[in-house]
Amino acid sequence: MNMDDYKILPARFNVIFTSIFTHPKNKDRVLLAFLRHYLRRPGLVSDDINVSDPRLAIDERGEKYPVVDIRITLPGLTVHLEMQLKIYGDTRDRLLYYHSRMHGEQLKESEKYKDISKLITLCITNAELIHERPAYFFTFMMHDFKQNVTLTEMSRIDVLELSKIPDECDDSPEWIWGSLFKADEEDEFDMLASRYPEVQGAVAAIKELSADPNVRHQALVEEMARRDWISWTDEAETRGIEIGQRQGIEIGHKQGLEQGLEQGLEQGEYKKALSIARGLLSTNLTIDEIARVTGLTRDEVDHLRMMNS
Repeated sequence: MNMDDYKILPARFNVIFTSIFTHPKNKDRVLLAFLRHYLRRPGLVSDDINVSDPRLAIDERGEKYPVVDIRITLPGLTVHLEMQLKIYGDTRDRLLYYHSRMHGEQLKESEKYKDISKLITLCITNAELIHERPAYFFTFMMHDFKQNVTLTEMSRIDVLELSKIPDECDDSPEWIWGSLFKADEEDEFDMLASRYPEVQGAVAAIKELSADPNVRHQALVEEMARRDWISWTDEAETRGIEIGQRQGIEIGHKQGLEQGLEQGLEQGEYKKALSIARGLLSTNLTIDEIARVTGLTRDEVDHLRMMNS
């Protein structure tokens, strides 16, 4: 298919993001190139890299497997890659929760604490998650800044915010790969490939995936769900404000307004998420993919599926 016949798909779409890192064809030209650059390990070899099962261990009988986007294991290190197109009020807490579960489940019976591998979670967001500073890349560790002492380097969470990436290049791996995830137009991808050899394989993989009709259909479904979510969330926000204002007037002071606003937003967003999920159940998306698109849990989507069957 000629490139003139279709528009290149952004790398931040779930179907593109997971494919460029997990498909065996892309192991050397994308995954290896990314890890060498991001981890600052130019000597890393392909044989040391394994894409692991994204399902996390279950804690109790009857619990469904929580699923992360991408989990990669190397000697002494696990890398967890997560793409977040939407940000919720509890996103930071959810990020820490999944990071902690991945770290804790490494220790099996009779194993020792020294057997635990270092875990790095990289959360790539299409919106602003860290409001406190204008930087676009953050590294969080267990550190006492007053005494300048790091408790451990075995656990680390990085956040890459695409919306804050500046136009001017700083030549860091975070800027180069972040610009790749942020890019929308073909000339942006071509510019990056021409200037930075480390992303040439990723650009080639994105173009190949963009030409696949099945991938394009899945990306279209994903984008339509995202746009519906934005539209319906805006509606829920407006209704939530109205509810909050009415309750605030009735109660007569600020506490009632804030409580009504919060309740209206939460109820409206949740109902719209359920509506979107019902529609996506008729597509070829998996339960895990629908959960990621809508922000619902896997259990909630699975329950909808059983009700609709």
